[in-house]
Amino acid sequence: MIVGNCIFENAPAQGYGFLYSLSQGFIRTVQFDAFSTTLYGIWQNNGINSTHYTIVGGAAYFGDNSSVAFMVNYKASLNIFTNFKVFAYENNDQIPTHFEGISAYEDGFTLAATASFSGDSNSVASLAYVPMFSNGTFGEASWYALNSPKPYFVSADSVLNKFVLGINIGGNTAVTAWFANCSNAFL
Repeated sequence: MIVGNCIFENAPAQGYGFLYSLSQGFIRTVQFDAFSTTLYGIWQNNGINSTHYTIVGGAAYFGDNSSVAFMVNYKASLNIFTNFKVFAYENNDQIPTHFEGISAYEDGFTLAATASFSGDSNSVASLAYVPMFSNGTFGEASWYALNSPKPYFVSADSVLNKFVLGINIGGNTAVTAWFANCSNAFL
């Protein structure tokens, strides 16, 4: 299963997430009652033969342009989504937030997250941990900032356990990659 984002020529300002099933050769666009939905991370739950996935991304809602991160479970065998939940950095819904990567960790997931302050030019990259309960619902997020807000764009893009990769786009538009070992997070 692959996730990603697309726009359509007749609606260029509106983004859609998509799912692509390699095994079934099928593609599905996704929107969660939002103006724009992005799907950036997917994790296959319960082993290689499972049809249960957890997907992460972000959504910008109609009207107020607020942006939230989200997690949702997807049952590919039934083609249904369950347990949709939104999140915001430091649990403050006034801070636009996006999840970009996901990794199973302990009884839940670690997530690569980016929060924006004063637009995209001032951001914080972070690692979040969200427990998943036995009924498939998600708990509250714990946050671990990887930097203080910078006067340029910093993002967390990929995660494996407590290791995070991301990029910086500096004032001179130079793009550099970074890596963080967050072994002390959530102790």
